[in-house]
Amino acid sequence: MLESSLKTAKILTQNKLSDRFLETKIYEPANPAEAIFGNTYLLVEVTTPWFPTAKITKLIRNTFLEEYYHASLNRQEFKRFEDGLKAVNKKLSDLAGAGQTEWIGNLNAIIATISAKKLYLSHTGTAEAYLFRQNKISHITEGEDNSRNAAPIQTFSALINGDLQFEDKLVFSNSEMYNFVSIDTLRNAIFQISPSGAIDEISHILFREKAN
Repeated sequence: MLESSLKTAKILTQNKLSDRFLETKIYEPANPAEAIFGNTYLLVEVTTPWFPTAKITKLIRNTFLEEYYHASLNRQEFKRFEDGLKAVNKKLSDLAGAGQTEWIGNLNAIIATISAKKLYLSHTGTAEAYLFRQNKISHITEGEDNSRNAAPIQTFSALINGDLQFEDKLVFSNSEMYNFVSIDTLRNAIFQISPSGAIDEISHILFREKAN
């Protein structure tokens, strides 16, 4: 299984940011009953600091993981992924219906699952996903019609899926990173020996650019 050989790494800020909240989650199931459906990766950014951001990030994370790994009655990963997105959208719609709407237009997120050499991905807002395959770069989220002001029930409406190959490299990030790191610089960094080596290289670039 491809997911058993996946290597991951992530970059986070040391301190809280004044203008946004960003959380990442790598879920690699230990339970065999869950592991057959692959690994899940989430990135959630809310650019409204006064909104109870921890609540919405937890809502998205817990709702998707529960539906995808447990509640869905479908056996196919694609259908389970769809069910997970629908469950998240329903929760977000309920949240908006209860008057908590400050997050609308301020939510940037990626939900992705890798299972049996397949990638299933959905995003909202300006969150970015790139696939690096040998010398080619694919901007996975480019051109996706995903309005920041879509109705809450359609927050995660685009579903992207495709085959992965050995040594493919995926990068999920907020759009802010590309104010400091170019795509070519990112490509050079991720072809380091290991993900941790790439992270070190990108971190040094970010630190240097932010200091200027």
